[in-house]
Amino acid sequence: MRSWGTQAETIASHEAEVKGSPLCQPDECKSCGACCGLYNYQDNSRVVLTERLRRGTECFAAFHSNPDRYRHEAAALEGPKLYETIYNCEFLGFIDEGHKRVGCLLHPQLNKGTDLRGISFYGADLCRQHLCPSHEKLTAIEKEVVIRLLDDWYLYGLCITDIDLIKSYLFNIQNAVGEEFNPAWLDTKPTLKKFMKEFFSWKEQWPFRRKEAFRFGKYYFLEEEYHIAHIDYRGLGLDPSPYDAIFLSFASEFRDKTEVSAAEEMVRKNIERVIALYLTG
Repeated sequence: MRSWGTQAETIASHEAEVKGSPLCQPDECKSCGACCGLYNYQDNSRVVLTERLRRGTECFAAFHSNPDRYRHEAAALEGPKLYETIYNCEFLGFIDEGHKRVGCLLHPQLNKGTDLRGISFYGADLCRQHLCPSHEKLTAIEKEVVIRLLDDWYLYGLCITDIDLIKSYLFNIQNAVGEEFNPAWLDTKPTLKKFMKEFFSWKEQWPFRRKEAFRFGKYYFLEEEYHIAHIDYRGLGLDPSPYDAIFLSFASEFRDKTEVSAAEEMVRKNIERVIALYLTG
């Protein structure tokens, strides 16, 4: 399967790409398939999704000329969904030989210029025009920070779609350093990049998220409607945490005030290290 075209390598062209183009396929190292229902499974772990995408891609290669046969084969790969109201597109798969990027297997750039998206649930027009809220809500700097930090499809997709997580984290840093974050420092300060990447890795492995907490960050569904979760600090005998937005993005479920204190310490130490490294010449 032919891979999508490469991005320009210079910083200037990269910045133009961040400002003007979708976040779906930012470079050769990662991509995002969240809007296609990629994470809408009760078991949406990296291992399970990787295997589902791999098998689906192989199945599509074998039956791409017979969509009905492919749908029949792909149905066997499905697992219990988080929310029935969100559609999981069966035509999402790996679009490069190295399995670094996910994308639409029906896209014309993968099918010798022929757009096959008309056979999908949403159809070609909606797929072509849809952009997730991150395109509009995140600033150019916020987008570039995440793109420079994260190098794999799984974590990138989880984080780039979590607007509150990105904004809350960078607000704490920028408020302390007194200026907008300069993404170029991530290329010249590897230790700074290491700690910021550690923070975003908690989106995948956060010790205070319970397996039974089936949420998309702060959002959950009830009777086919979005609702926003909240943490009952008062019930724990605490005032709201200054990191409440971050905790909600990590789908935190605290049992007692000790867990809240431990979570605050993790986030505080990370932010303090990042600030110190950023201000070091």
